[in-house]
Amino acid sequence: MRQGLVLLSVPAILMVTIWKAEYIISLLNNLPKCYFHKVTGGYCPACGNTRSVIALLHGNVLSAVKYNALIPYLSLLILLLYIELFFRFIGREVKIIPRSNAFLAASVLAFMCYFFLRNVFSVLAPA
Repeated sequence: MRQGLVLLSVPAILMVTIWKAEYIISLLNNLPKCYFHKVTGGYCPACGNTRSVIALLHGNVLSAVKYNALIPYLSLLILLLYIELFFRFIGREVKIIPRSNAFLAASVLAFMCYFFLRNVFSVLAPA
């Protein structure tokens, strides 16, 4: 029962988000600038999140990755989890995302390196 509600509510939420994208973007543009970047000149792990979400709402995945790769990565994980839930709902058990500590550790380590390296190499900066 609960799986069916999730399967129906996610597309509905996605449609409302796309329908109200310009309103959401106007709200996001009013968020304050990053205090960490203002004080230190470096990029915190959240720097570029707002621009990344806006780029995704406009359908521009490459720009979203440029601003902050974490948002498209998490969006992809959520999509894959939704697909797994759909298959579970129709009676097939499909695992797309690995459920191991090694996968989690590799993901966390990769993003820790990414957050460090984008402060070193300007090509990775969310400019």
